Amino acid sequence: MEKSKIHLYHIEKLKSICIILDDYSELELIKYKKGEMIIREGFPMEHLLFVQSGKAKVFASADNGRDLLLGYYVEGGIIGDLELMMGEYVASTTMVALTEFVCIALPYKKWSALLKTNVIFLNLIGRELAIKLTESSNKGVVTILHDGEKRLCTYLLQVTPNDRLEEPLTNAASSIGLSYRQVLRIMKSLCEDHIIRKVGKYYRVIDRKALKNRGVLE
Repeated sequence: MEKSKIHLYHIEKLKSICIILDDYSELELIKYKKGEMIIREGFPMEHLLFVQSGKAKVFASADNGRDLLLGYYVEGGIIGDLELMMGEYVASTTMVALTEFVCIALPYKKWSALLKTNVIFLNLIGRELAIKLTESSNKGVVTILHDGEKRLCTYLLQVTPNDRLEEPLTNAASSIGLSYRQVLRIMKSLCEDHIIRKVGKYYRVIDRKALKNRGVLE
């Protein structure tokens, strides 16, 4: 994780969503490396994060040690809005960077009370939470109502922004509710159909259109 001061450009972006502060000096620009944990479920959160660039996956953990994939963040999202509105600054999910991930960090302690009186910002938060609820519901439909191949193909589309799957297949299996053997069998079939290719320790997507046709994304 790398921290730096925000610039005038970032302040203008905050102002564009009606975040008007007397002092921006305590805000930071935080850059996470690929694979780095951004927030961890059950651990304290000190900042409301405004995503500037990058992609990350969000998941929740069950008591049995398995993870449930909840969604993805790309440029423009807000991290910590649920915690802000609940007034409980403990992460409700875990988030891991899939690419370099850059955020503006605004301290909860100093600014949460002010933000909660900002009607325009609260409307933005409401929209963000509605989008997340919809995405979570759609993810539930994918997990429950579709077969294993559709689930895996959809997952591959979402976690390979650079057409490379570098994370272990056990992660994919846990995220979409399949066994490792089931995932391995489907991956082998996709390789045989020349949709993906095994390259060393990772898989590369070579026919994204075909992968999309086998998934459930529009």
